Amino acid sequence: MSKPTTITSDQQTDTKYSNELVFWLNGKRVDIINPDPNIMLTDYLHEVGLTGTKVGCAQGGCGACTVMISYRRPGIGESVHKAVNACLRPLCALDGMMVTTTEGIGRVHDELDPTQYSIAKYNGTQCGFCTPGFVMNTHAYLQNNPEATEQEIEDIYGGNLCRCTGYRPILNGMRTLACDYNASKDCSQKCIIDPSFEIKCKESITEINLDQLPTSDVPARDLHFVGPGKEWFRPSSLEGVYSLKKE
Repeated sequence: MSKPTTITSDQQTDTKYSNELVFWLNGKRVDIINPDPNIMLTDYLHEVGLTGTKVGCAQGGCGACTVMISYRRPGIGESVHKAVNACLRPLCALDGMMVTTTEGIGRVHDELDPTQYSIAKYNGTQCGFCTPGFVMNTHAYLQNNPEATEQEIEDIYGGNLCRCTGYRPILNGMRTLACDYNASKDCSQKCIIDPSFEIKCKESITEINLDQLPTSDVPARDLHFVGPGKEWFRPSSLEGVYSLKKE
């Protein structure tokens, strides 16, 4: 078979393609020149010390690696927040987006997000490995659906596994965030919180500010990254796709 034609790094300088990846991580801008297309988001998060995002199956089936990505809907400007499996998300696919991990919404040394606090208060952590995934899945859903009901919240966990079989306390905690939650009828068992270490909880779900992201009227950039044995192209038009196929 003939060797497939690719655009080399030298040729890239003569095209409109950029080799710079720009995204935001927990509110801070990240610039990476020619990122490796083989790297997944979980790999990068662990490299920079954000180990709250766990890797369980590495196949998108357990939800332990769930993070939230946010962006502005092109042409409309509407804020979009999605829970995604970071083990399946290539780092190169984050240009112009905001990535939020469990570290980005709250810490015990400052204030916890209500999604973090409620799952701990109701003894839903157990081994704790799956907890960040449940937290970020819930957080992303409530960003889009702040008036979610108990049933709606319970229905979102089809992609989150708890190997300690702790689903009941997890759900007991998360349903307290629902608009129809009735505390007077809640007979669930709660943890006894250690009074020697004050844990503060935010009054409401942490709001993710997207003011730093490109506005919806800014066209997407054409991207080209080169790594060991793999290249990543992001053309911004159908004509760009045809041009790449032709080459």
